Amino acid sequence: MNFTSVANIAGGIGLFLIGMFMSTEGLRMLAGDSLRRILSRFTGGSLRSISLGAALTILVQSSHVTTIATIGFVSAGLITFHQSLGIIFGANLGKTSIGWIISLLGFKLKIGLIAMIAVAVGATMKLAFKNYLSKLGFVIAGFGLIFIGIDFLQNGINDFGSLFSISNYIDDSIFTRFKLLGIGVIMTVIAQSSGAALTITLAAVHLGQISVEHAAAMVIGQNIGSTLTAAFAAFGASSSAKKTALAHIFFNLFTGIILFILLHPFIVFISGIFSSVIHGEEVIAVSLFHTSFNFVGIILFLPFIKYFSSFLSYLIPSKKSFTEHLDKNVETLPAVAVESARRSALEIVSHLCTKCTQVLRTNEMSFNSSEIKNSTAKIAEFMSRVRMHQGIDYERKRKISLLHAVEHIDYVTDCADETETWKNLQRYDLLKNLREDLAAELDKIILWINNKDEKYNAKSIENVSERMIESRKRVRAKILESLSKGEIESEDAFRQIEALRWLERLTYRIWRSVYYLID
Repeated sequence: MNFTSVANIAGGIGLFLIGMFMSTEGLRMLAGDSLRRILSRFTGGSLRSISLGAALTILVQSSHVTTIATIGFVSAGLITFHQSLGIIFGANLGKTSIGWIISLLGFKLKIGLIAMIAVAVGATMKLAFKNYLSKLGFVIAGFGLIFIGIDFLQNGINDFGSLFSISNYIDDSIFTRFKLLGIGVIMTVIAQSSGAALTITLAAVHLGQISVEHAAAMVIGQNIGSTLTAAFAAFGASSSAKKTALAHIFFNLFTGIILFILLHPFIVFISGIFSSVIHGEEVIAVSLFHTSFNFVGIILFLPFIKYFSSFLSYLIPSKKSFTEHLDKNVETLPAVAVESARRSALEIVSHLCTKCTQVLRTNEMSFNSSEIKNSTAKIAEFMSRVRMHQGIDYERKRKISLLHAVEHIDYVTDCADETETWKNLQRYDLLKNLREDLAAELDKIILWINNKDEKYNAKSIENVSERMIESRKRVRAKILESLSKGEIESEDAFRQIEALRWLERLTYRIWRSVYYLID
């Protein structure tokens, strides 16, 4: 075996993977907060979600980024798991765009020189500029490396094929198809990229090493192999991540089985229907099969998406906890990670407000302060692992605000844990109006957090806090006056004053928590 051909193949794959990483990372950084805004606003019906998933994947050239972002938004509660299925299906369709780019440009045009220039220009932009132009340079250099990698890969496979013909080792038997399917799975797992595996397959087809039908069997295996990445990402992740990964696996596996059984008639069918598109180009036929394969899967699943969603939710029920939104897979997506942590903090505030209203109205409360303290510690630890890229000051400010909120939530927890103090609230009529004012405001906050009330202005709870300070001065004077007249015992007076201070502290800390969490 010629060492040069092996080195060209290995180096070509390496350059392709580095190029894919650079272009994907650059596009993701350019998108900034766009993924968060788009996913949270434009996920209506299933068709709309599928279109969105396909469009985002074509934009960032990575179904993995789209899938991980979607997992984060399901975890954060911004979109439903049912809506996420459409995005996942669309991402599978969108990832086929790399095949079209390669088959239409990578093999038909001699772009080696242009690719070299793209790498040089991109690297210069990355080093010479900041913010937008720097990220754009990263993208340009990445795309240049992709096509340089394809050129090396093509040369390596061509040299490799001149030594012996791969076609001598494969035939049209069902056993061979199974072997090719398995090879497709292994290629994707080793390369950790279905795009790289597809590029190798297209190069082999272009050089006449394998037929369209053999390549199609490998493409099915590559689609199935791509689900293993999602499966590995779901280990130790949230229930939403596990459900999304399982949906990805079921979709690709079920569609793969159907198309594998009907492989020959399906290729004949699409070749006949789209003969004008293919024009005898076998690499285009493979790309067309890849797209049609995923499109058929969407058609098969779409009528049953509601039942499919219910089935997966039954298999993997959600685990209710304050930190269920914190998913390790979204730590590399700052906008998604911050929103996930913010949602966790809001749930804690809602829980604390509910418990505090119980105290204010009934003087009873079952409260687990250690659970909340552990949860806020997890939020802070999660946010410490989220690294902010240059040019996303908005998300950096949101992160800082969130950390401020977590600090105040801990103070609210400390207040709620002062059992002996709040047990005195119901004993004194002087505190009745203050209790009712605060309880009514906490009701509004709970409604806002639970999405039953769309808007809430932190100024409202701030006004209650200011009134509490003024009332504390006035009521404290009355208590001390009653004490001086001998109308109440000193111990009783100090208990009232301490309860009054407790109300003031609690109101202030809730106000600051809400202030920093309002987006």
